[in-house]
Amino acid sequence: MEQRQEFLGVVEHQIRRLQELLHDMMDLRNLETGALQAQPTSFCVKSLVEEVVADFAPYPATYDFNLKLPDVWGDRRHVAQVLVNFLSNAIKYSPNGHPIKIGAAPKQSGWLEIWVKDYGLGIPEADQPHLFERFYRVKHRDRQDIEGTGLGLSLCKLLVENQGGHLGFESTHGQGSRFYFTLPTTDVANR
Repeated sequence: MEQRQEFLGVVEHQIRRLQELLHDMMDLRNLETGALQAQPTSFCVKSLVEEVVADFAPYPATYDFNLKLPDVWGDRRHVAQVLVNFLSNAIKYSPNGHPIKIGAAPKQSGWLEIWVKDYGLGIPEADQPHLFERFYRVKHRDRQDIEGTGLGLSLCKLLVENQGGHLGFESTHGQGSRFYFTLPTTDVANR
């Protein structure tokens, strides 16, 4: 009976992975064809970050928010999807359970930068130019047992760019990564 339960658990895990892959593929296609349009609204990034991070409890996360953050103009659901991907990647590639830092600060006039920083595996320099390519996964001995489809970051890039923002990263292999994106603030977007 125990072996049967274990087998069912493996099957359920694989089904969830296929469902996630299918969902990501559909979102990518819909973004590229214009079928998935951003539904921008004004919202507080700090509140959204706290909601998203709560889903990852009890994983240790610290916040670094500028005291006076302006509201942003964007699709709240799409921004949440980007944050979920960034956080799940940060946790996945931080095998020692190092805390994750999440922050936001005004970047330039009318723009807010939101970021997630980990102190995990980091990305080898040779792989960095390919990170946002579909199905691209870093192949290195330090992450051979880590699962993924290679679609998350390409989807995040399209979700952010579809809202007029920019997505990027900084990473040092063996020291961690910082992924960030920008969104227009509400006051600038509504001029």
